Amino acid sequence: YRTFDWVKESTLAMLEASVAECFFVTLFATDTPGNAALDEDALYFHGRLAHTSVTRFGEARRNKWYNYPIHWCGGWFLAEIVQTLNNITVDASTVVIRSRPDICWSDCFDFSNAARVFSLHQYLIIGQTISSDNNLFTNAVTYRDKIAALIYKNETSGGYGMANGWAQGSHAVWGDYCE
Repeated sequence: YRTFDWVKESTLAMLEASVAECFFVTLFATDTPGNAALDEDALYFHGRLAHTSVTRFGEARRNKWYNYPIHWCGGWFLAEIVQTLNNITVDASTVVIRSRPDICWSDCFDFSNAARVFSLHQYLIIGQTISSDNNLFTNAVTYRDKIAALIYKNETSGGYGMANGWAQGSHAVWGDYCE
């Protein structure tokens, strides 16, 4: 969260230019200035940002290998809550962007074409080599089944999250539910 305040303008601009108002963002933050700042961020995103903040203690504070996967799973839990409360159905054509909270966006994307590609390949991740910490594009099914579920079930080794660049960040989801 430490730098999200500096890049939220470019994040919102990218999402609005890419998909207009058909998105939501989840922000799972640790050791933040408090929920008041996160509530202001939710207003900035026109109510399309779900957030939570946790304070780390003990092992979670000392050990990055322990801590990093928590953010990947936490962001997904928030997305599940938003989907349930708003009766949103997601599938392989629902695009998920996972990025660090300090990414400054300069381009917009054609998510309709991405949705078509993702729907053809149920398990597909587009990210950078070795680490997807900066950016990862996938679909809701891949994120749920191959990332969040494995972490939640503790089917990962100690370095699994870090080896895949799974660190803290925000997530944006776009899908056909907005039509």
